[in-house]
Amino acid sequence: MTPFLRCFLILYISFYFYNCNDRNTSECKIAGTGGSLSRFAINGDYLYVLSYSQLFIVKISDPEKPSFVKVSHMGAVMETTFLFKNYLMLGSTTGMFIYDLTTPENPTYVSDFTHARSCDPVVAEGNYAYVTLRAGCGINAVNQLDILDISDIKNPKLVKTYPMKSPFGLGIDNQYLFICDMQDGLMIYDVQNPSNISLLNRIQDITPYDIILTNPKATLTGSGGVYQYNYERIGSISLLSRITK
Repeated sequence: MTPFLRCFLILYISFYFYNCNDRNTSECKIAGTGGSLSRFAINGDYLYVLSYSQLFIVKISDPEKPSFVKVSHMGAVMETTFLFKNYLMLGSTTGMFIYDLTTPENPTYVSDFTHARSCDPVVAEGNYAYVTLRAGCGINAVNQLDILDISDIKNPKLVKTYPMKSPFGLGIDNQYLFICDMQDGLMIYDVQNPSNISLLNRIQDITPYDIILTNPKATLTGSGGVYQYNYERIGSISLLSRITK
């Protein structure tokens, strides 16, 4: 591990390290919530870091002394990470890949879903995964939302595709799907019926990039800075604060 990567990991882990009155007790917890465009994910005592086609695995049971475990070569250019139950979902320019974290030091391939060459963040909840595809990452790139049935995690199936203009990050909370679209703004959909989703609300005066949902607050990044919204009432989302660039 290079000195730069080691320093970066220490800073990153320190940011997520909380709820520790005594670091030698079981009360210490590692936790964190990342956006859908994140290249990092924490699962228990392990940190997973994407770097192009490599997945770095670091043990962080002692946040001040992270220990490098291994690097796995993924065989494709991976862009984003998302933790779902005991699985690591990786978005790539060619599809979504699912890895089992039962043995955390050795993620094992489970399945994948391939698509046209596009940028590809992914989130999941319940029996469904939500993938936004964005033009700009390939000749045949498209702008769309794919909803996948992952009830059989070994065999993801496309439920339906919805056209989008310029989708970037996204987030899911219960039946509500938030999509950051650089042209259409922040779009909030009811996805209770994946085959017939409905638009519930839209915030058009922002150019959003990614979103983190911690009910009832949404933290959003965009061209104008960082925003916090209260989405307790989906029909009347309110701005709580904004940090401008």
